[in-house]
Amino acid sequence: MGGGPFLNIKAPKELLDRLDDYRFATRRPSRAEAARELLDRALKAFFEASRVEPVRPGDPDYALVRSRRRQPAEALPIREIEARLARLKRARAGRGSAFAAGARRSSWTSTTTRPSSRS
Repeated sequence: MGGGPFLNIKAPKELLDRLDDYRFATRRPSRAEAARELLDRALKAFFEASRVEPVRPGDPDYALVRSRRRQPAEALPIREIEARLARLKRARAGRGSAFAAGARRSSWTSTTTRPSSRS
């Protein structure tokens, strides 16, 4: 890397030791190059997990998204959310069937054993 902006951070000794372990394992010539690579990989993973959805003025969520973009936010687990929504949709679609009616019954009543009156 040539001259340009640079980042100067304080880190605990344990973190620097782990960085050095990574540096030597991947045969990087300097601690700075190892740190740049790890930072680049972490940021790519973060932004891959939280892709931005296009929102236009007039959309129902426009104000919410605009306010969120102004604040730091953690990555949303999109795949987990989509899987949960798919399960909910399947459950709603099957409400009329006998299987869904049995599934809605409380698991407590079907798994709890009651004391028998027999001796």
